[in-house]
This record gives sequence, C-alpha cells and structure tokens, in this order.
Amino acid sequence: MKTITHVESIETFGLSIKITTSQTQNAILIQKHWMHFNTEIQRLKLSQNTANWVKYGFTYKVSEKYFYCAAIPFSGQQLPENFQRLSIPKGVYIVFEHAGKMDDIKNTIYMIYKVELSKAIVQVEDHLKVGFIHFEKYDSRFNWNNPQSVFEIHLPLKSSSGFKLMS
Repeated sequence: MKTITHVESIETFGLSIKITTSQTQNAILIQKHWMHFNTEIQRLKLSQNTANWVKYGFTYKVSEKYFYCAAIPFSGQQLPENFQRLSIPKGVYIVFEHAGKMDDIKNTIYMIYKVELSKAIVQVEDHLKVGFIHFEKYDSRFNWNNPQSVFEIHLPLKSSSGFKLMS
C-alpha cells in the first residue's frame, strides 16, 4: 500500500553503521545493528516504554558509501557519545508499507525502487538535498518477523513534482 502524506520536521538521534550494496548482506547487518541500538538505548535509559513508541531507520549515502542509522526522537536530551542527530525535513513524502516478516523486506525495496517509482508520476528528491535516501518509521504495528508486522518506508518528493497535498 502507498500513500502521499505531509510530514512535519522531526529531530532524531541514533547510531549509524556502514552498509553494502547487497540487500542480503544489509539485512543481516541492519538486524544486528538494531539489536545493538536497542541494547544501547536501554542501557542509557532512553528506551520508549510507552504504547505510542516510535523509532526510525535511515538509509543515507556519503560520497559513494552507504550507511544505515537506527534512531529515536530527539527532545533536547544530552546526546550520548557515538550518537548522531538526523533531521527529517518538513515536506511531502510518498509512503509505502512493508507488511510481514523482515525476511521479505528485499521484495518490498525492489517493488518500491524498481517497479513503483519507475511508473510514478511524482519525483523523489535527491538524497543530497534532504540528507537521506529514505527513512523507515516503526511504531506499535511493528513486531519483528511477525507475519502481521507493519512499518512504513518514506521517500521525500521533489517540490517541483507538481503535487500539492491539500489539508
């Protein structure tokens, strides 16, 4: 399922790792990274123990290297060592849902980038302008490797796409 939505600016902070161009390798790297990140936010007493929790995953590129950052919302707390801040700029985003087990994420990413975007009438913003290629939003609908699990993948749209979201 895909939708178009307006996102307000969101400040986050988290931990990054270098990833590869192989989706298979990245699935393993990112899974281990999330386990490390969740351990760190629990150790630092930053974990969100509420029904309305939210976490973010960013895929971004620096020069020719790809990175992934697991993050939580930033609300002015002191930034722990090794953590970095990332901002989601206010704007219009196309949002795809990944439903099902994490093992199937390769299929969803392929569908987004090779099928859906090739026939889309909107244009995705350049990663250099927004700071990331896409971001994932995890909330209470997400449950690791559960077939009913859902999370969102957000891609920023170019303002010149001619698309305006009506309130």
